Amino acid sequence: MTEKEYLIYLLRQVREEKCDYAGNIGIGTIADYLIANGVIAPPVKVGDVVYHIFSADNIKASIVKRIQHGKYGTMFADAHGVFDVLRIGKDIFLTKEAADAYKNTRR
Repeated sequence: MTEKEYLIYLLRQVREEKCDYAGNIGIGTIADYLIANGVIAPPVKVGDVVYHIFSADNIKASIVKRIQHGKYGTMFADAHGVFDVLRIGKDIFLTKEAADAYKNTRR
């Protein structure tokens, strides 16, 4: 089964299991159901720019080249290596402004 086929299957399942009597379902319910059934939504996608803080005066931008899901979690690769997505917000940021703001709090 392809990823697309699996998502279609899950969406049909959530519709059958979670709709109210009028056939309505909340978007949050759908998201919760997908996550509970293993769907992963990484905070970055291939082609996104991320910003690494290497030192107080050194922020480098790079482009996400690959995302991989494995036994160690969700990882992404860019020009600086392979990183756990859990580092986003710690020393890797999704915007230059967020990286600058974090850098300024560490001085």
